[in-house]
Amino acid sequence: MLVMNSTARMATWRISILGIGASVVFFCLSFDYDAADRLFRWMIPLFLGFFVLQAFMLFHHRASTGTWRWRWNELTEGKPIWVVVCYYMLMASYIGYFLWSAHASSLGSAAIVDGQYVLKSHGQPLKELSADEYFHLRSQDFRTLAILLIGMFFVHAVYWYYPESKRATADNT
Repeated sequence: MLVMNSTARMATWRISILGIGASVVFFCLSFDYDAADRLFRWMIPLFLGFFVLQAFMLFHHRASTGTWRWRWNELTEGKPIWVVVCYYMLMASYIGYFLWSAHASSLGSAAIVDGQYVLKSHGQPLKELSADEYFHLRSQDFRTLAILLIGMFFVHAVYWYYPESKRATADNT
């Protein structure tokens, strides 16, 4: 059984907390409509950081449990109630923002085509947008991504914060 040393566990936990903090900052900055459009490219390092943490978590989970199968309730078993509440609130917030964004954009995405702000779906323009509408939809998409990243990094922060012995103890009781 692979047991990650405390230094590596603390480093991955801190990276997770840093990811949560950066995502919260991006969420707050998204209310400046013009800034949100320019900040999309800064989401790439956050997604890369998430995927690196995800790989570490999956391989660690495989080594400690012997299976690649992941149950979402494993994250909340044996944890304090605030972890469970925060986890479900983050997931509900993401689903709410996603549905709100999908409704507001008529299942299209704001884009610039031939110098025009348009709402497009499957490469076809649905309607022309004003600059305010375009930046509003882009910032709304940015907030949705930021909430998704907050939730994903929260999962990693919880996973790496609680040592295996506590997780194993919770499974045995």
